[in-house]
Amino acid sequence: MRVERLSLVGFRSYPALEVAFPAGPQLVIGRNAAGKTNLLEALVVLALGHSHRTSGDVEMIGWDAPFARLEAHLGSDGGGRDELEVVLARPGTATTRKRIKVNGVPRRASALSAALRAVVFAPEDMLLVSGSPSLRRALLDMLLAQQVAEGAAT
Repeated sequence: MRVERLSLVGFRSYPALEVAFPAGPQLVIGRNAAGKTNLLEALVVLALGHSHRTSGDVEMIGWDAPFARLEAHLGSDGGGRDELEVVLARPGTATTRKRIKVNGVPRRASALSAALRAVVFAPEDMLLVSGSPSLRRALLDMLLAQQVAEGAAT
């Protein structure tokens, strides 16, 4: 599956954003602090159910926003279609838990990686080579969890 359309509301620096991705490789270009990393982080959240940059969901909600909504419309060459949605809310609001839906049905975060695969390799990941073995195990755990989720979905 590939992302055909991405919609963000209240996510980090984006009060609202709607992006259509044509088929083929994508290149994200922009000035410093333009939101390039936020855009990529949104795709990671839609694929894994959590951010690779922070451990707290509240940090991903825009300053003036009561919640953040991330949606992706996926398509495949075979004609398959999926819709992913992740909603994050601030503590003290009606919905304080993360809400995840796949094709309109509430699901666990593991269902996201069955629909959309993502591997993040950031500059700090160089520690995978020079750092503790626990970092390498954590990466393998993430990759294996995506494989298991895909197998469970079929």
